[in-house]
Parts: sequence; C-alpha cells; structure tokens
Amino acid sequence: MGTQKGGTTGLAYNISKHPDIYIDGNSDPFKSEIHYFDLKISNGINWYKKHFNYNKKMVGEKTPDLMYLDYTFPYIQAINPYIKIIIILRDPIERAFSSWKLVKQYFNETRTFEDAVNDEIKNKLNENITFNTGMTHYLQKGLYYKQIKNILKWFPLNNILILISEETKINMVSEYNKVYNFLNLDNYKGTYDLQFISEDKTKIDTKIYNKLISFYKKDVNQLEKLLKKKLSWLIPK
Repeated sequence: MGTQKGGTTGLAYNISKHPDIYIDGNSDPFKSEIHYFDLKISNGINWYKKHFNYNKKMVGEKTPDLMYLDYTFPYIQAINPYIKIIIILRDPIERAFSSWKLVKQYFNETRTFEDAVNDEIKNKLNENITFNTGMTHYLQKGLYYKQIKNILKWFPLNNILILISEETKINMVSEYNKVYNFLNLDNYKGTYDLQFISEDKTKIDTKIYNKLISFYKKDVNQLEKLLKKKLSWLIPK
C-alpha cells in the first residue's frame, strides 16, 4: 500500500516467489499496479478480481500511492474489512528526492528539486489531495505517521505490517519472514534478489537534506513511538 519509492516493487517481486502468494512482481509499475481504488474503481469489482490468481492461498496487489490517498480507504474497507495491509517506509527525505526524479523522468517535472519542495512548502501544504495533486507532494508523502493515523481510522493496527526499507535491503530473509508470518503462511525457502536500483545515481544536495530535517522531525518522532523503535533517518550529513 505504500510508500511510493519506498521499495514496494522489490517487495512485491520477492514475495511473489512464495508458492502460496499471488502478486504481480513485474518491475514495470505501469504493468503491475492496478490502480483500481484510486483511478479505475468505475471498472467494477469483477474487473478488479480478474487480476488475481485465486488458486493461491493469498492474493494481493501493489499500489503504493494508496497510502497517501485516504479517500480510497472506505472503498478498500467495503471490498474487504479484514484486508491485510503491508507498508514499507524509507527515509522520507531520500524518498522525496527519488519521487521527484520519477516525476521528472516520466511526467514532465521541469523544476529543480529545491524549487519544487520550496513551492510545496509555500503553496501546497493545504492543497486538496487527489491522485494528480499528490503527484508533486514530494514532501507530504513522507509524513508517514500522519498517513498511518488516517489508515487506522479504517483498519486495525494488527492488520497492518510496517517494514523499513533500509532494514529490508540488509536483512531480506528475516524481514520477508515477517511478511509470511503476518499472512499466516510458511516461510519461503528460496533466495531473494536486490532489485530495481535506479540508474539515476544523482544524490540529494547535502544542504537541502539538512534543511528538510526540521520538516519531518515531529512526524518521525511520532512514528518511532508508534513503532517502538528508533529509525536511522534524518541524520545530518
């Protein structure tokens, strides 16, 4: 369910190897992401169900935008109030920079990252959230605690699994085993791949990174209390 540019593609790819799980692990999000609840709900539930292989014990999908789009939550709950939700989170500043690079590559973002986030802080913090406006909410998509609190209005915490992207890359076996335990499945005995590393190796400017720490500090502190763990984010460079 999220977060965008947090590692959802790699997560879907690797858990799709499990013999009891059906999820589209295609590395191309334009092919693997259904976008039923945020863009295509008018197609109807039967159209949606055609995307799954129900011969598997567990079926699911990856649409990382959903975490930010709280207008989709009642639709999801109406389909299945007992749904299991997996969220994978990444350093919100690095996530914002990666999101900007994505929109720059595919959706004609012409501003520098610094200009884009300055404009967001000045003009967009109270903007109505839709799929289209949210595309350039680079900073706000990283306010994870705020988003999770909105999810909890519709779904219980014990039906939500929250992973940390940086930890998942380092400890794939133990982190993916958390997924299978969450889904009441046996562990997968095969191997995993570190997938989908961006070809764009551009790094965020140190001054911009340090400047944005204050934007996220409160939200990250609240998230740490919710998760009952310290996160290795927002460390000055």
